[in-house]
Amino acid sequence: MKYLFYDCEFASSKGGKNIICEFGYVCTDENMKILEKDNLVINPNLSGNEWDYYALKHILQRTKATYEQSPEFSYYYEKIKSLLLEADYIFGHAISNDVRSVDYAIQRYGLPCVDYTFYNIDKFFNRFSGNENKCNLEVMLEMLGKEKVDGLHDAENDAYMTMLVYFGILEKLQISTEEIIKLCPDARGKIENSKMLSTGNGTKKLSVKNGNNLSADNTNGKYFRYFIDNAKPTANGDKLKDKKISIGLIYEKHHFRQMIKLVQLIVNEGGSYISLASQSDIFVKCDCYNGDGKLKDDCRLNYVNEAKKNGAKIEIIDLSAFLKLLCITEKDLDEAPYPEKEVKQFISKQRKAK
Repeated sequence: MKYLFYDCEFASSKGGKNIICEFGYVCTDENMKILEKDNLVINPNLSGNEWDYYALKHILQRTKATYEQSPEFSYYYEKIKSLLLEADYIFGHAISNDVRSVDYAIQRYGLPCVDYTFYNIDKFFNRFSGNENKCNLEVMLEMLGKEKVDGLHDAENDAYMTMLVYFGILEKLQISTEEIIKLCPDARGKIENSKMLSTGNGTKKLSVKNGNNLSADNTNGKYFRYFIDNAKPTANGDKLKDKKISIGLIYEKHHFRQMIKLVQLIVNEGGSYISLASQSDIFVKCDCYNGDGKLKDDCRLNYVNEAKKNGAKIEIIDLSAFLKLLCITEKDLDEAPYPEKEVKQFISKQRKAK
């Protein structure tokens, strides 16, 4: 029996399309014996202004030059294809995002589709822990009593940690792969002809609905303002009790799905989200870079710094630290779905009100 655990890292996620720069994997047998492991470092084939410079400086473990000197995805296609097709079971952490991204890379280079079934270990972990919230791999390992592995956001290391979490769950529950799959049927997914098939959820086409940008004039922006005013807690946390949170404007404008998720998490922890950064208790700084690698100017951060000079007590933290506080990784955040049903209902209500 051959198990494949894989993970991807991305050089850019602009326009909702993740551009792969690492494909890390670990192949094992059913007894956790490692058969093969590697990190395929990939040239994402991007121009200077297409790179995500925040990811380069704060997430990725390699330099821009290292990626650009590596082979492009098409060079690794046959290897990745054989890994996917020869495995009896394929597992990943928040794997749907990686599956979409691999398929997009295949389409980008005009290569034949690869159809396969995969399993999301998050679903297994939720069943084991009784915790419905998304957890990063380090939290999962800690809750399983396993030692952490250095090198988070190296694709091979993340695949290795995924493997440790999966076998740790089997060990704790004393069950087999076949049994846990029967126990958690919603962990199963399939990609076929570039369409995502998910148990109980029908078919989802690989497309980004309405884009991921928000502005004062577009539907996403209008719904976002509505959501800020009407979001209700779905959990009872207190990490941000009575705190007003604001996030960098440049990040907010280009991360609609992620912002919806963040606002909900903030509300779940007893806080509230405001756009007027100078009146916030916590400002989340998101460094964004121009095509030449220079830091973009964020007007909200400027207002916060001015307010602090005038005596305001505003805590400034990086996005990575804020996500850690909320027990969610940037990868998990990027997996947040577009709230299509809710947006449609919002549009319908607006039309009826006119």
